[in-house]
Amino acid sequence: MGQEGIVVFLVFLSKQGIISEMKISQSSGFRLLDHAAENAILQWNFAPATENGKQIESWVKIPIKFSLYQ
Repeated sequence: MGQEGIVVFLVFLSKQGIISEMKISQSSGFRLLDHAAENAILQWNFAPATENGKQIESWVKIPIKFSLYQ
């Protein structure tokens, strides 16, 4: 379909590394690409952030680039 772009998601992770909130920070401009990126992220496993040896909640910025050619 000739669609390219970068979508950036903001993901809030619990102390257990589980996604508890997710939102688009920057759209690729194509709903199909944004949706594909969201589905991919939902399948990933995350390790929680730590501070002073303790697991903490955190926001993570995740950019995903869709490119036809490198």
